[in-house]
Amino acid sequence: MADDASSTDGTIMTLVDRRLSGKTLVDCIVPYPEAFPRPPTREWLPANVPVDFKGPIRTLYAPHDSPAQIHRLPSAVLARVFTAGIFREWREIQSLTHVCRRWRKLVRATPQLWAEAVASLVQSGNETSCARYLQDFLSRTSEAHPIKRIPALLHGQSAIWNCVVPHLSKVSSLSLVASTAEEAMNMLRTIRLAHVRSLASLELVTYDRLQASSFDKLFPWREQEFPCLRELKISGVFFCHANSVASLRSVDLVAWSATDYDYKYLDGLARCAGSLESLSLRAWYKPLETTPRRTHPDPLPLPKVRRLSITGDAKVVEEAFASLALTPIVHVSITLWKKSFVPYTILNILPPYLAGFHAPPFIDTLRIRFDHSRHVTVRCSARNEERLTVNKCVGSLTACRRFTQAFLLPSVTELAINVTSSCEFFTSPAADCAFSPRDHLNLRRFELLGSNRRNLKFRVLDSVLRHQVQYDGLTTERLTLAWGIHLEHGVVAAVDELEKLIEVLTTRIASDGTQLARLEICVTTAMDLDRYRAYYAIRDLCPDRVWSRRVARRFLPKLELLAEDVVILGDWEEYAEDIDEEDEAYCGGGVWREAAVKDASWDWGGGDVVATRYTPDSHLCRDCDCQRFGVRDVDLESESESDTD
Repeated sequence: MADDASSTDGTIMTLVDRRLSGKTLVDCIVPYPEAFPRPPTREWLPANVPVDFKGPIRTLYAPHDSPAQIHRLPSAVLARVFTAGIFREWREIQSLTHVCRRWRKLVRATPQLWAEAVASLVQSGNETSCARYLQDFLSRTSEAHPIKRIPALLHGQSAIWNCVVPHLSKVSSLSLVASTAEEAMNMLRTIRLAHVRSLASLELVTYDRLQASSFDKLFPWREQEFPCLRELKISGVFFCHANSVASLRSVDLVAWSATDYDYKYLDGLARCAGSLESLSLRAWYKPLETTPRRTHPDPLPLPKVRRLSITGDAKVVEEAFASLALTPIVHVSITLWKKSFVPYTILNILPPYLAGFHAPPFIDTLRIRFDHSRHVTVRCSARNEERLTVNKCVGSLTACRRFTQAFLLPSVTELAINVTSSCEFFTSPAADCAFSPRDHLNLRRFELLGSNRRNLKFRVLDSVLRHQVQYDGLTTERLTLAWGIHLEHGVVAAVDELEKLIEVLTTRIASDGTQLARLEICVTTAMDLDRYRAYYAIRDLCPDRVWSRRVARRFLPKLELLAEDVVILGDWEEYAEDIDEEDEAYCGGGVWREAAVKDASWDWGGGDVVATRYTPDSHLCRDCDCQRFGVRDVDLESESESDTD
């Protein structure tokens, strides 16, 4: 066995045996090290083991145990090990067949592995490997384990499509791109004749809008032919009564226009109206100049739709709502084109029956995010349920103010603003006027998070506090303030921001004589990225318990003077003693001191540390915070004379 394993391309597997108390071996296969913070003692653990020049290899091991021979495991256990999600790449699965004869026979008789291999091979885009191995891999799959996803271009990758056609009954997710209307029609006919009962998701799009007017001549799909089809993404000119089934739950129409081809998309939606839950309409920026035979269709009732997404301009939104009859509790997501004209009273284009704006429960929470460039995203919620999301690219601060102020209804009591570091409005001195609700009287909770470039967060905060106290009976005592502090710009900048916040609130209290009702502080090390993860509220941030504890240890007495209730988010109170002991152990006790390169120092409280711009040579603490922000140890004896409290 060892000779066979050593002759493979780095496929080495080591198993370590231990008695399991009350558990079977199959039930104890779990990923490592993500599943456990500490190495367990009674589980079988798959993990990556580095190799000198062959890259990482897959290995099974259990810590604190002695090795055991792999060939002693039963075939059923090995099959469960192979299908536990360890092997997903087609090269890894293929290399398992070269270990020994027993493994080769077992792997070839496991269709779930080959379903993963087919999906990995097709998604790699290597035409040479696909032409060599795809047909062989497909022959080893079965309908009991459908292939998850097969993307292919009908025009450029016809060889892949020809190999997949005989095995369409084994596919659960299919993604195709057609270049002509004839290719799309042939694909729809092929899928219908193949009886793909396991198909759950189908995508058929084109690179360009096609002049397709003969899709109604297709033989209609029957319900029993596609019992599992739940998701359909298709071009708007292709979608009609012929290629729709009653089992659809989600429909995404690309390059859609409401008036094309006599509203045939409504015939397709009518067939699945009883089960449809999500509908997405992406308008084509150059609609065809066709005259519909019907002047205006009757609104199609969609009783179960809970989410509607529309991409286009104001005219597209009006056409969509005019042709559909939705429920009042539907969540609407609107993405407006960059150069499209949109009236500032955007709420007027919404239907009158929509809950939140024209019917109760009305909108009470707004979350506004200023993304990269000049994109603005507004999310409206009512009773903790999101009702409307609007994304728009504004051209100026005036347009930005008019756009955001249109959503400040009298029923809004909570407002959250996130200004990312990539926003272009930082340079304007009047940015606080565009970002702050100056004339809003019913505000009870105000959240500010994001970057503090050009002191923008404090300009917005000062504008809000200054205009709220001007009205009789409305003071800062009724306001709850939530503040997010991001450590991505450095610890020194974060502490300066926190000290500035205390100074601003102290000055405001000294002039008015009242406190805030509640003050929430969230210290996070997570980066706010526009593309991967976006934050809209203070509760979306992930607080860091170590830095939250350090903030509480230094600033909590000062923060308690600013509000009746002070909350520092994070579970730092549960681990407070552990964090204090950890700081003492790593830093030797004394007084924490954080200093910039310019010798500016301040008091953290608990061990001596200096922040520099250099990367440390060694790892200092368990949670990587010191290494992330460039923190290094300081000689206590040499720095004892220069310590400042």
